[in-house]
Amino acid sequence: MAVLERKSTAKLTELLQIEQKVQKKWEEEKIFEEDAPLPGSKQASQPKYIVTFPYPYMNGRLHLGHTFSLSKAEFGVGYQRLQGKKCLFPFGLHCSGMPIKASADKLTREMADYGYPPEFPPEKEEGEPEEEKEVTIKDKSKGKKSKLKAKTGGMKYQWQIMKSLGLKDEEIKDFADPAHWLKYFPPHCKEDLRKMGIKVDWRRSFLTTDANPYYDSFVRWQFLRLKERNKIKFGKRHTIFSPKDGQPCMDHDRQSGEGVGPQEYTLIKLKVNEPYPPKLSKLKGSNIFLVAATLRPETMFGQTNVWIRPDMKYVAHRLASGEIFVSTMRAARNMCYQGFCKVDGKVDVVADLIGQDIMGIALSGPLTSYKTIYTLPMLTIKADKGTGVVTSVPSDAPDDFAALRDLKNKQLTETKSRRAYAIPSASAVASASASASGPGTGVVTSVPSDAPDDFAALRDLKNKQPFREKYGIKPEMVLPYEPVPIIDVPDYGTLSAVTVCERLKIQSQNDRDKLQEAKEQVYLKGFYEGVMIVKGFEGQKVQDVKKPIQQKMIDAGEAVKYMEPEKTVISRSNDECVVALCDQWYLEYGEEKWKQLATKALSQVETYSDDVRKNFLATLDWLHEHACSRSYGLGSRIPWDPQYLVESLSDSTIYMAYYTVAHFLQGGVFDGSGKSPANIKPEQMTPEVWDYVFFKDTPYKNLPVPKATLDKLRAEFEYWYPVDLRVSGKDLVPNHLTYYIYNHVAIWPNDSSKWPKSIRANGHLLLNSEKMSKQTGNFLTLTDAVNKFSADGMRLALSDAGDTVEDSNFVTKMADAGLLRLYTYLEWVKEMIATKDSLRTGPTNTTSDQIFISEINKAILETQHFYEKMLFKEAMRTGFYEFQAFRDKYREYELEGMHKELIFRFIEVQTLMLSPICPHVCEYIWELLGKPRSIMHEKWPVAGPVDEKLIQISQYVTDAAHDFRIRLKQLLTPAKGKKVKLDNATHGTIWIAKTYPPWQNTVLSTLKTLHEQNKGFPDMKVIANAFKDKPELKKYMKKLMPFVQVAKENVEKNGIKALNLTSEFDEVEVMNKFKKYMINTLDLEGIDIKYSDEADDKVKEDCCPGKPFTTFREEPYVAVKLVNPQPMSGLFEIKLPIYEGDDKTKVLTRIMKTDRSKMKDICQIKLLMYEDPIKGPRTIPDMNDIEKGKVVVPDNATFQVNVPKETVTIQSKGKKLDPGLTLVYIVNS
Repeated sequence: MAVLERKSTAKLTELLQIEQKVQKKWEEEKIFEEDAPLPGSKQASQPKYIVTFPYPYMNGRLHLGHTFSLSKAEFGVGYQRLQGKKCLFPFGLHCSGMPIKASADKLTREMADYGYPPEFPPEKEEGEPEEEKEVTIKDKSKGKKSKLKAKTGGMKYQWQIMKSLGLKDEEIKDFADPAHWLKYFPPHCKEDLRKMGIKVDWRRSFLTTDANPYYDSFVRWQFLRLKERNKIKFGKRHTIFSPKDGQPCMDHDRQSGEGVGPQEYTLIKLKVNEPYPPKLSKLKGSNIFLVAATLRPETMFGQTNVWIRPDMKYVAHRLASGEIFVSTMRAARNMCYQGFCKVDGKVDVVADLIGQDIMGIALSGPLTSYKTIYTLPMLTIKADKGTGVVTSVPSDAPDDFAALRDLKNKQLTETKSRRAYAIPSASAVASASASASGPGTGVVTSVPSDAPDDFAALRDLKNKQPFREKYGIKPEMVLPYEPVPIIDVPDYGTLSAVTVCERLKIQSQNDRDKLQEAKEQVYLKGFYEGVMIVKGFEGQKVQDVKKPIQQKMIDAGEAVKYMEPEKTVISRSNDECVVALCDQWYLEYGEEKWKQLATKALSQVETYSDDVRKNFLATLDWLHEHACSRSYGLGSRIPWDPQYLVESLSDSTIYMAYYTVAHFLQGGVFDGSGKSPANIKPEQMTPEVWDYVFFKDTPYKNLPVPKATLDKLRAEFEYWYPVDLRVSGKDLVPNHLTYYIYNHVAIWPNDSSKWPKSIRANGHLLLNSEKMSKQTGNFLTLTDAVNKFSADGMRLALSDAGDTVEDSNFVTKMADAGLLRLYTYLEWVKEMIATKDSLRTGPTNTTSDQIFISEINKAILETQHFYEKMLFKEAMRTGFYEFQAFRDKYREYELEGMHKELIFRFIEVQTLMLSPICPHVCEYIWELLGKPRSIMHEKWPVAGPVDEKLIQISQYVTDAAHDFRIRLKQLLTPAKGKKVKLDNATHGTIWIAKTYPPWQNTVLSTLKTLHEQNKGFPDMKVIANAFKDKPELKKYMKKLMPFVQVAKENVEKNGIKALNLTSEFDEVEVMNKFKKYMINTLDLEGIDIKYSDEADDKVKEDCCPGKPFTTFREEPYVAVKLVNPQPMSGLFEIKLPIYEGDDKTKVLTRIMKTDRSKMKDICQIKLLMYEDPIKGPRTIPDMNDIEKGKVVVPDNATFQVNVPKETVTIQSKGKKLDPGLTLVYIVNS
């Protein structure tokens, strides 16, 4: 991972040293080790908070993606500690499942095949063939590429993967033993997490599998109780299967296709109308169907044809029902393992066909508005996906539309390459040039209205008469068929494929690049945003009707469910795998009563996001029957059927309960091999013992563990449960997190107090706006990130990465900037502590003091709100970035100096609010402040009253200063080609309006009325209509709508008060209070404050209440020379302007600005004039008495200038003094 090289690492090194020191302190003080208080004790009433994170898999080091997700738990528990809660963050280590065992076995095979250390054959030069890009409706819960590929970086051999982890050959050979993985990675995981400062109670940590007998007994107890409660059943489930091997083909058995699972399709039954074609005539009397596989059953209303490849081999095969299906042999082979055939595994072929044998035949298609549709030619349907039969939806498939159009009118070149998209749907059976007999059946139905490829193909067929004649396609089979409107897609209308083809000027189905772009535009938008317009489903979202329409066709006998591998899977015996129904144990998720209870539990869960809740509800709606047994890997055995292991997602659903007692059983020894702190042996943890611990109404009856001991375990569970927060990536919502809810209600069906309280799901993490990948080098481990940015720098960047379920982005520049910002804050705190006696004391009664107090209090409340909502990016915005800006603004406003009490109040509040995110720096600062105990034991700062009027004034001053600076810059440095309006600005006038111009009064009053009538603003058309007949606005029509837009934005920002016709405070009074600040920030010599009534029309037009306007000017002056007689002072002669009415303070300030490095305060400067203004400047100064011949300029001096005569005089106590044009300044250190 390339990170910008730093010129110096001193700041990073200092922060890392601080972090090590702080972590050692936490460890020594055992700050994060929490035990449940004794029942009935005073401490027992203290609110608790337990947060958990899915235990990471122990087959590698943790990376930044893991860290991002668990940081949400880490930040959350840090904040809850500040709320005075007793907080627990336990952390387990996952070893169950296939990956460790499969990886170990691979290493064994690689050493057997290639020796030790292995010498692998040279890699082939040529890269993998490019897969044709398909646009598919994806499961949002799944990553964009497999975790395996992301982790391995595309490396072929396991040995290479291990070497990429920094392991040497002599170390790697030990990993051929699965047990070694369990010993090696868990300690590294703990150390990596400790370096980031995680608030974990490590006594409660454990690893899974039967290598840990305590946890093993817990999982076996869980499964026994689930089976007793009829939640686990035995039966046939779909799985990847090798017919050659006669058994399921799990990942470890595959030559290719790791991570591939079964994909469900809807198999559309397209009935062949009689008379049958010659090759099928002998089957007269039988029901024959061409079958097309689709993922979009809801588009079947728009079918216009079906695509067939003329030279592809097909089979007609008889099913157990007596019906005959026509598809590729590959698809038939899949079907025969899914209960379609009389004999499992045997395809009953009744006719061998090629596509031309069934070309131009008449079909009846389900749901289509056409009574008869036809098979048409498509030349590039492939045999590796689907059935070889492709439905066509030209209304929504651009290439179907193009192909059908071509077939109608023109000659077709046969150079196209199209897959059998699983998305399209159909209406005439055609043979265009872009389908595949890959997944699916090889039969493609056409829905030209909604599929750009269908639309293009259909249009081509219409346009290409010679091509139709070549394959025996008659005009009546093509020409009458037009795209059928079925879905209204925003921006594309009801014929999205037609619209997009016309917009992109797609001429034929040979315009592959344009068609690809067309599909990318309309497919996903159609599925996620489209609305159905067909009868019976009007107004419903496309994604909501998919399942109901599928079920409708299945119930009518017009479709069946069909499964095949998501991608090609080849077993190690070189057999192409299928999806088969196999015997296995499964959890009956989706069973009605269980589902109702899970739905009830979900209704009580805080999900922090409507999107997450909707995802849960959708999952509960479709989820059913999850296989919970497997025959290979690591884990616990099914108690009643030990030939099977518990599947790894199924032993990970209620283990949070195990955390509550793990420290009594294991005492922090990961595999439980140490002495049990509670003196309990693994074999003593019988199912009955677990019942006593977890079911509070279970009586104690002859159990192998003393009652007093078990009462302690029960008390721990009762105190800590339920889980207050479960944090995870969004990809676990459709599986683990939903199983988590299901299993909790199954184990504690009558005790809702044990059900989950909140679940926080986040999106995936990008690194510098790109996917993390070892292959590209865009990858960071947790340890790498800490070493590059410090733990707190990394944590700050993680908090800024994002809080939604969309992909978040870790930016290394932000991490670098965060590191520097933390270091700068730390150094500033040190400076304040060192110089605290020089800070102002006394009453905090200046306007700036009072503003600062209110801004601190408001930030406390806002930041607390964001922490409660787990919006950490926003919490850092209000609680760190903006909070630091408040301090900076206070420093600028308060020209008399910052107040000691307020500055140290700010430091304490800042440190507390920042501590959940950056705990190390905050702990260190807390010590510097002399606090007696760790910041981890402190409470959230208490907010005082917030004066909103003062906050408003502060914003008013800040906004005005910003506007004034911009205006001044525009005057002094106009845009290229524009005339300079002002050479120099020395003075300004701030114009303040008492009221708005009349036309703006009318607009604001009208807007306020509309807002009250509509309980919000109506649309812009209604607003514009309200102004059209107002004569006073005709002159201002160009300015009208921009002013309306600004007014609406102000209401959104500040509420309805933004439409008030006058300001809520006296603007002149405020500007007078901040006059010095304005002069200073604009670098002017003076400012006048006036009402706009006195100004010209241009100023009146640009000035309104709450929006002051400023004009600038250059005042005449007389330049005087100031000399410094101090030897070796480094101070020089300067030329200084003197303006009419200057006082001594202004002149001293002007002098100080010439060299702030040597003059920090005007009190250091002594201003003198010569006793003889003529001879004095010509006299050599006396180095023993540099003030000789000079007198101090009186403090009450007022300077007067005569510009034409270039003279300066001083008025003091009624006397007029002549200082000449040379003055003297002396600087005291």
